[in-house]
Amino acid sequence: MKKYLKNLILSVVFVSLISLILVTFPQKILVINGQQKLDETFFSKANTFNAIITKETIITGDSTITYDSIGYKMSKENSSLVSEDDPQVTFITHGLKGDASHWSNIDEKFVPTENSIIDILTQMTDCNVYWAKFEDWDYFKLYQLKDNNYKGKDPIDKILDNSKHSIVLFEAYLPDQTNDFIYTQFNFLVSSILLNLQELDPHHELPKINLIGHSRGGITNLQYALDHPFIVDSIFSLGTPYLGSTTASLDNFILGGSFTGNAAGEDDITNPEIYLEYLNRWNRDYVSLYSNIKVHALGAYSSLDTLLYQVFSHVFHNLFKIYSTDFDNALKGFLKILNIGLSTKLMGLKNKNVIPPVIKQEIISMIITLISMNCPEIQQQTGILGGIVSLFNLVFDELNFNPLALSYDFMNDALVDLPSQLGYDRQGTNKYRGFKQYKKRFSIFSNYDSTKTSIKDIPVIHNLEARDKGMLLYIAQNIVLSGNLKGTPYITSIIDEGSVEIVGYIGKNVEGELVIPEKIYREDGDGNKDNNLKNVVEIGENAFSDNMQGNDKITSIVIPKTVKLIKKNAFYNNEYLSSISFAQDSELQKIEKEAFAFIPNLTSFTIPTFVNELEENVFESSGITSIKGNSSYAWRDNLLISQNVSDTTNKTALYVNPKVETITIPNDVRTLSAYLFKNNQNIISINLNQTQYIGYEAFNNSTLTTISGCNNVERVNIDAFVGTKWLENQNTDMIMLGKVLVYCKSQDEQILIPEGIMSIGDNCMINSNAISIILPDNLEYIGQNAFSFCPNLNWALFNSTLPPIINRNSFNENVIFYVKGISLNYYKNSIYYQTLANEIKTKEVNVDFYDQNYEYIGSGVEEYYSTFNTSVLIPQIEGYDFVCWKDVNGNEFMSMIYLILIMILN
Repeated sequence: MKKYLKNLILSVVFVSLISLILVTFPQKILVINGQQKLDETFFSKANTFNAIITKETIITGDSTITYDSIGYKMSKENSSLVSEDDPQVTFITHGLKGDASHWSNIDEKFVPTENSIIDILTQMTDCNVYWAKFEDWDYFKLYQLKDNNYKGKDPIDKILDNSKHSIVLFEAYLPDQTNDFIYTQFNFLVSSILLNLQELDPHHELPKINLIGHSRGGITNLQYALDHPFIVDSIFSLGTPYLGSTTASLDNFILGGSFTGNAAGEDDITNPEIYLEYLNRWNRDYVSLYSNIKVHALGAYSSLDTLLYQVFSHVFHNLFKIYSTDFDNALKGFLKILNIGLSTKLMGLKNKNVIPPVIKQEIISMIITLISMNCPEIQQQTGILGGIVSLFNLVFDELNFNPLALSYDFMNDALVDLPSQLGYDRQGTNKYRGFKQYKKRFSIFSNYDSTKTSIKDIPVIHNLEARDKGMLLYIAQNIVLSGNLKGTPYITSIIDEGSVEIVGYIGKNVEGELVIPEKIYREDGDGNKDNNLKNVVEIGENAFSDNMQGNDKITSIVIPKTVKLIKKNAFYNNEYLSSISFAQDSELQKIEKEAFAFIPNLTSFTIPTFVNELEENVFESSGITSIKGNSSYAWRDNLLISQNVSDTTNKTALYVNPKVETITIPNDVRTLSAYLFKNNQNIISINLNQTQYIGYEAFNNSTLTTISGCNNVERVNIDAFVGTKWLENQNTDMIMLGKVLVYCKSQDEQILIPEGIMSIGDNCMINSNAISIILPDNLEYIGQNAFSFCPNLNWALFNSTLPPIINRNSFNENVIFYVKGISLNYYKNSIYYQTLANEIKTKEVNVDFYDQNYEYIGSGVEEYYSTFNTSVLIPQIEGYDFVCWKDVNGNEFMSMIYLILIMILN
């Protein structure tokens, strides 16, 4: 008996321990409908075709993993039923080496911040949001994200509520592994969720689903759709390498492997045998199986300077640990010059997509020289230099000239070429049937936001796509969701308790006139329904841009009186829009840059009464020929002019009638704003009259041929005349406009800037051979990047006693400045030079003096020059002091100074 009791006690203890272990460490397999084993029956129940399981292996590190690869017998359907209702679940997949956080606008997985895909979808319909994290290929944990901005999460066994639409974020185990390994996990997840919802459905039908995927996540979704054609309602892919990637195979010298993962998954997306198998299967069975699936392939590309910024900023930030806003701005400015310079140099190639090899190699050599000059350390790192050369050899095969922007575009998102993202190859031999395509251009000067990147510290276009508002709004406009639809065609952002900003339009069925409401229903999460009807006080960036995110039926917009601010690019690029009006008693006060730009069919505009701030290029490249102004802005002489009430003779021209061929600037206008005549293909001649300042790209890429009345011009900003016939027709090395040196084409090694010049224009010298420059006496201003694109420039001599205003990026940092000895303290104490000066050294030099007939009249030190280096990054170079040659009457001769300097320096 005692033995029996002893055995019983031991058995109870053993069972208790086992139970405790099972509670503490849950089962690996999620229990769905009593199915605890992943077999062919399980996967067959979750599809309309029966499954076949084969064993496959992968190698990860030092271990080998054997997993179940799921295939289907696609020749005959089984008895499973699929609902005809709207899709009940939306699955969201990440890319190679990714995770669920890629879809948030910050670095936390569970905070779907405003304008993220989850925020947008939950504004459209009542949703439950889930996160499925795989911890092995056959085991995942399911969490439900809580309310209150989804900042918390609860672990759950299964979905219990099918009254709301379900959003499921998928996160893979070993996300750098093969396509098939990731698809097996995703198939397991989707099958589990579908069987779960089938159990809750009164008709016992499988629900239809939507699939949203970024990068390789789009391939995962495609694999699922190929096997489940009657389950999938729609697919939305962003930056997906449907037909490989021209850049994924590039050696990761620059990126350190952080882009593509350098793993098995990379091999799969670049393997033609694999991606062509998907294509051939889709096209072969398109009519019988896949034509019911709505596929939207979204692709991104960028301007060339944007691509270069991504590469160089990564190198400087991560390799040399240079983090500086000033440095980034200078880098952007330089790359803008490079893009414009190349575009100008290659104007004859506008309609060609391939750059001749000779010019290509010249460009690559120039870029390598520039990098080596600014970062000598990089010359010792041949791997990085080799990577850069490989990158640019690749880049130049994907460059297209963009005549509207007067620049080259890189038809790639820095990881996947644009054709592949859209479902076809560059040769045109392979193309997915039925794909609807959407593409977006990014630029560092407009819509590039490096803070919204899926992978921290790698702000390339590919990593911006999953968080880009424009792309996500396109999805919202075209997706179909089940549940309690909220019915508003607007995505909003809460400003305060009673106000919202419209951040996007997702309407589908409006034709003709769209009247934006004064109030919009928006839940703020505090549970107080009375606070949910809020005033529309702002229209956000790109809210109605790009043909209302694809809605080309809206031709007229009415903006409510409650709107006080219209942000940048709000109505940008709407080719069908022909009328914009404001409600009576409009409270609008400010309109930001390009808000109504590129609207060619908009011919008139009325500025509301209280608008007192219009930023530059608000109406750029629109069709407006007349504007009704207010007390702050007037329409005169085919120009929109700001009414500066404090100075009646210092007004700014903000917009011009694009139809005029000749124009005279009014007497009271002193400034021509940025982009004023940009891309204008009608303007022939202009009388500048009293104009003093000409803005950024004011005449860029226009047909301007003749300029008169330019004596008062004092300042010309970046690229004001690039691409004009006026600039092309100048046959002199020194192109001047009034008192401004606009452009210097001289290729001499020593350049003397003429007397009388008061201002050096932005980007004055591009790719010059100059070694030395002598600046005139009365110089007052040196523009941005004026001489920074002169790789051989060693020194510049300043003859003006008072230091001219200088931009920090006017010269390269290794250029030596020489100034008069009597001016030394002025330069040292100037706010424009204090941050540039490193150390001042003096050294007297005896010089023989000659009269105008070159007869010797004596020697000595009359007046000297001092030198200081503009760089704090390189060792101080020993400088010289120079005497200024004078005749017997004390008159200075600049030409003799020039000769003396050359003599001494050589």
